[in-house]
Amino acid sequence: MSKGGKSQTVQNTYPPEIMAAITNNVGVANDIASKPFAGYYDYSKGFNSDNYMAQNQDVAKGYQDYLTNFKSNGAAFDPSAYLKNYGDVAAEAKKYVGSGSQFETPEAYAQWHYDNYGKNEGRTGSVAGATPMSAADYALQHWNTQGQTQGRTGGYDTRQLVAGLNGDQQAGFDLTRQMAGTGANFLQNGFGWGKANDMATSFNARDIAAGQLKDTNLNDYMSPYISDVVNTTAGQINRQNQIALQNVGSQAMSQGAYGGSRQGVAQAETNRAYGDTLASTTANLYNTGFQNAQQAALADIGNRLEADRANQSKDLSVGQIKLAAIRQMQDSATARNNALLGQQQYDTNRANAMLGIGGQQQQQQQAQLDSQYEQYLRSIGYPVDMLKVRQIPLNGALPSTQTSSGGSGGSVANTLGAVGSAASGVASIAGLFALCFAPDTPVEMADGTTKPIAEVRIGDETRGGRVYSIISADGSGADWFDYGGVRVTGSHAVHEGGRWVRIRDSAGAIPASGCPVLHSISTARHEIWANGILFTDHDEVDRTDPVYAGLYDATLAQLNAEAA
Repeated sequence: MSKGGKSQTVQNTYPPEIMAAITNNVGVANDIASKPFAGYYDYSKGFNSDNYMAQNQDVAKGYQDYLTNFKSNGAAFDPSAYLKNYGDVAAEAKKYVGSGSQFETPEAYAQWHYDNYGKNEGRTGSVAGATPMSAADYALQHWNTQGQTQGRTGGYDTRQLVAGLNGDQQAGFDLTRQMAGTGANFLQNGFGWGKANDMATSFNARDIAAGQLKDTNLNDYMSPYISDVVNTTAGQINRQNQIALQNVGSQAMSQGAYGGSRQGVAQAETNRAYGDTLASTTANLYNTGFQNAQQAALADIGNRLEADRANQSKDLSVGQIKLAAIRQMQDSATARNNALLGQQQYDTNRANAMLGIGGQQQQQQQAQLDSQYEQYLRSIGYPVDMLKVRQIPLNGALPSTQTSSGGSGGSVANTLGAVGSAASGVASIAGLFALCFAPDTPVEMADGTTKPIAEVRIGDETRGGRVYSIISADGSGADWFDYGGVRVTGSHAVHEGGRWVRIRDSAGAIPASGCPVLHSISTARHEIWANGILFTDHDEVDRTDPVYAGLYDATLAQLNAEAA
């Protein structure tokens, strides 16, 4: 700002104890933000490298590229040899390996450093005759170094969140399904009723119909010998007629009238008597045979009627027996059906009981799973909760001194209200002592491209190294400057003229309009490159002291000492 035509520099200072508390909380917040993604995984089952490769095709391709590179080089990378050969890498590994880091071992860091920097820098770390890394080891290494931070899945199974069906519930479902399959319509599905109905419908007593003589063929009853009797009788009558005719001829001869008319009359009379006798006798014989045939036919008709009556009576008796058996079968079927219905009701009650017990067990298991998940959420949220507790004493007004130089040439000490509230939390603190940039700051990436700092993510490879944490906060309380086309806060350090200086203390810094949101990142080498200018990252230097003390002269001295 300016006053009376002269430039004026304003600097807020705070008591050491407040500075220590604020900056320590910023360090804690950065540590929380840098921790890898904490998935709800079941680590007891071990890492499933095959599934991890299948769900992450870029990892599978990376392994194939690794094998190709290994074969072409004829040697394998030895992380232990790499650490031994390069002390700077070993020193960095000690800093970045441990709790909260994505590198579980120094060897994992050595592999990452070689892949991202060592190859390009011409460093070596291989031993001849070594065997390539297995797919399982490659997948696990990727998970430890990148996958976990990126929130990838497939390596570990997600722990159970929903209680499944238990044995009692499954048994209840099976019993219900079995009852639904058999059905309850026992009356139509046998068990005695079907056979009883078949017997009832198949019973018929035979009908009786009296025979008629007019419908009877009497020829079947005529004696087969009647013709012989008639023929014999006719022969005897004819013989008697012949004898009579001879007698008429003898008498005529004796009387001397043979061949006369009187002999002819006598012979005619004899023949007439013969014909009458023969006709009468034959008729009587046939009439007697017919009457006998009628009597025999009537006897058969009577006998058949009596037999039919007897058979009908037998059918009726058998029918009574069958009806009694049908009643017994029906009574038995009804009893069995009632028993089966009772069994079905029993099975239904049993199934409901098993489902009820199983449901209670499932609810208990679900409660345990919910409790475990809530405990997991509390555990991963505990650091943030504790940070909020640490923030409570800093809520409200904080004593600070504002020193002005330039303008009137004097200095005025004023007590000012300080920062934030509980709602703003860490963001307010980060905004107060911000080593940050405007959202559109073009961060130079490792591949030569640029990316707005607001779009940079953990794990991205920048010119200043891999990103380990990202910071965004309220920028309204920060002092902003334009430095080489980069809008940056005054507390940030820039490499200028072979040494590190604060932006606000640089002659090349021009006061600029502020941004509502500020952004910063922490990188492997504590460097941020933008517009060809080298700035420090948010951490500035490696810190062993838990109190974040890197905003002013002590940090600059350390930076310049390291540069020298």
